[in-house]
Amino acid sequence: MKIQWRNVIRDVVIIALFTLVGGGFVVSIWGGQKDQTRIVFAVSNILFGIIGFTISGCLAKVDRFKHLFIVAISLWILTLFNVLISGAPFISWFLAIIPILIMMGVGGALSFLFVRPSKSSESKAENH
Repeated sequence: MKIQWRNVIRDVVIIALFTLVGGGFVVSIWGGQKDQTRIVFAVSNILFGIIGFTISGCLAKVDRFKHLFIVAISLWILTLFNVLISGAPFISWFLAIIPILIMMGVGGALSFLFVRPSKSSESKAENH
């Protein structure tokens, strides 16, 4: 599989914007207690991340999960800036790969509900 870096960057931007804007929006309308804000922010990030990965999966033309995996790793590396800029703990960033991969799996699976694999990728899978 040849990596389509333009598509990877596009999808990383889509997912990052969904989680940033979506999470910020949900927290801004949240009127709950401050100690609950982290939970609300985390849940909204996961939900908006799943939406972003679903869109990314729908846009992927071939090798959907391979593409989504590269997007997930790229997104994870991008979030390293949180450690560098805000001083977030390195271990938090390191462990963030787990929810990112979960969002990738759920979003990728949901994308099959909206866009079926192309015939060329199906025949390619049957030949291997």
